[in-house]
Amino acid sequence: MKRVVFGLVCLIIVLWGFLFQLHAAQDLSNEHRDFTIPFRNISATQIQSFLNIDGKIDEEEWEKIQFIGNFIQREPDVGDPATEDTKIALLYNQSKLYIAIKCFDKEPDKIIAREMRRDAHLDNDDNFRIVFDTFNDRRNGFYFNINPNGCRRDATFGDEGTSYNSEWNGIWECETQINDQGWFAEIAIPWKTLRFGKGDSLTWGINFSREIRRKNETDFWQLVPRDAGRMGFFRVSQAGTLTGLSGMQAGGNLEIEPYLLSSATKDANTNFDLETKGNWGFESKFNITSNISMNFTWNTDFAQVEADQERVNLTRFSLYFPEKRDFFLDGAEIFNFGGQSISGRGPSNGIRLFYSRRIGIEDGFQQPINNGVKLFGKSGKYQMGLINVLTDEINIYDEDDDDDDNDDENASESTGEWKNFKSSNFTVFRLRRDILKRSSIGMMFLNKEQIDSTFYNRSVGFDGNFPITDRFKINGSIAQTLGPDYTEDDEFYKMDEDNLAGNLGAAFDSDLLDVAFSHLNIQENFNAEMGYIRRTGIKNTASEIDFSPRSHKFKSIRQYRWQTELSYLTDQKDKMLEAEISSMIGVRFQNGGFIYAGLAHKKEFIDEDWEVRPGFIIPMETYDDLSSFLFMQTDESKDLFGRLRMTYGDYFTGTRFSMAPEIVSTSINRMNAEFNFDINYVSLPEGDFQAQTFSCRLYYYFSTKMYLKAYIQFNDDKLNNDGDRISLANLLFRWTYRPGSDFYIVYNDTRLFGASDGLVSNRALMLKLTYFWRK
Repeated sequence: MKRVVFGLVCLIIVLWGFLFQLHAAQDLSNEHRDFTIPFRNISATQIQSFLNIDGKIDEEEWEKIQFIGNFIQREPDVGDPATEDTKIALLYNQSKLYIAIKCFDKEPDKIIAREMRRDAHLDNDDNFRIVFDTFNDRRNGFYFNINPNGCRRDATFGDEGTSYNSEWNGIWECETQINDQGWFAEIAIPWKTLRFGKGDSLTWGINFSREIRRKNETDFWQLVPRDAGRMGFFRVSQAGTLTGLSGMQAGGNLEIEPYLLSSATKDANTNFDLETKGNWGFESKFNITSNISMNFTWNTDFAQVEADQERVNLTRFSLYFPEKRDFFLDGAEIFNFGGQSISGRGPSNGIRLFYSRRIGIEDGFQQPINNGVKLFGKSGKYQMGLINVLTDEINIYDEDDDDDDNDDENASESTGEWKNFKSSNFTVFRLRRDILKRSSIGMMFLNKEQIDSTFYNRSVGFDGNFPITDRFKINGSIAQTLGPDYTEDDEFYKMDEDNLAGNLGAAFDSDLLDVAFSHLNIQENFNAEMGYIRRTGIKNTASEIDFSPRSHKFKSIRQYRWQTELSYLTDQKDKMLEAEISSMIGVRFQNGGFIYAGLAHKKEFIDEDWEVRPGFIIPMETYDDLSSFLFMQTDESKDLFGRLRMTYGDYFTGTRFSMAPEIVSTSINRMNAEFNFDINYVSLPEGDFQAQTFSCRLYYYFSTKMYLKAYIQFNDDKLNNDGDRISLANLLFRWTYRPGSDFYIVYNDTRLFGASDGLVSNRALMLKLTYFWRK
């Protein structure tokens, strides 16, 4: 009966999509055809003085030059003049680039500005964005984003946003003022923060964008068509130009950032005795030229100020967590290899050959990095990156490892074992070359060598990215791994056979229609120990169609949406392992809210008995599951808004209901509160179990340079945690007392409730000081 219902609903979804197609069959674009896109150019004026950055824009130098504007709407009425006036101007001297921004507003009391924390997402506030294509290669660049409070966010990107490094933190200044005319801003970016090409007179790609949040209006200086998609602002091949630059000084400067760390810790690794210690190290950067940089790290800082978020995992595969260490973040976009989906949305369907968290983190334990060096940059059409890191040997007691042979008298009474992680040397080499107008080809080599051991692991790969037109692109990669042969469970594995992986993808993107196709093949012995590969010995073919016509009848609706995704995964002998089709319909409203609903049908072969939780066995078999899902969000510009994800359906031998509500409140001045739930109810023949997490983030902003955060997590997944519930509290005070220099006070407390009866699993107090010096 349920399959009949599923078939009827699928038919309705298909008919919905067919009606959409009839609605827009006359044209494969949602763009208006009654306007032309003017090409924009802005010139920067050179000055000899240094400006005071205060947001007032009242210096004599600003009064002498002409501000330009004429911003154009991209949303909601593409091609129309912006409803509020925006003016910009640029000045520079030998050391810095200055940008003045005047965001006029006829109703300044309605300006939305709530965020004050560095690198916060500013989409829910009024905000202004800048993008620089400093090599004028129409591919890569720097991104800067501010709001009326002077809150700053930045990033580097490659391949017009396909590779995006939001963890990069550049050194730059911003001050703002809100007055009866709107909000004004001044920005100063040192040339030493940027990388750019050589020459006496340079031309850059540049673009500006302003969002007026209460209207959900997005205005561009150089309009990029909607067909460029949601990442259209990073489409630097269609950006305007910046001229007038000469005589900038960037090469030859030295940066040093030492850190001091003092901590008091109590956990299993200290036999629950209080341990105090201090540590220090540093990272340095030398800009050899304006486009080539060398970084060095000694005793790399692992002091993570916020713990990885607790997440429920009801799959057979490991979760992906982002990199947070500064040494690996600078220039990270250069080392991206096959890590993006061809459509630019959703999870990777490529080969992530390099995953920096594999360096210095073994089985979840931190392995000290003695030293490391990184060289990266761009010269002409070539982009290059080199990393070499040496880790130290450590012995760690793993209390969660059940080993009956463990008889170490110093071990705690809980079962476990001592683990040895040998010192290793890691090398990564990346080379890319620009070809044609926007395309590139590249190679990557990785090598892991254990010191005083015969073990090694090597990977080599080649990839290419080919935007054939503004809407159609192709990419692909191929890689091979090598390592010593070994024997396990009386089976011999020869690692120079069946050790290839490759993928190929193609996509057509527009505002109205997105179509994507990809094929991935990873052989059984492909072993990228420095990468992130979910599973090997598979072939996966996937496709997606996304149809999103604009609404012309209902003013409250911005776009309808109909999406269907298909995936077919087999082993190397073409035996089906997974086959999935999902389809959804929904609407996105003019205020930014949306609601989507859909159905999914998945067949999956479990190749061996899998214990999803202790006592709950999923037998080896082929399963045929149906499920439904709902995803919705309210208007994020309001002081109180929320999101909700819900799923219900088959789960192997039983059923699963999942619900993930999120509530965000910004109603109290200078304070943000976020509440997140992840609730799962699973019913199997052996019985029922729950797996759920709750987290709460509270921020209080003293200024854009100082804030206090309380982060509380509660993990109620007893079966996965030896009968315990886990609570984690993370309190953080951060003060940026000068650009690039921070002082932190961090307190972490992890407790186990249930079988361990309130045991403190980890308690730590940390004081951390960093100081940034540049010459």
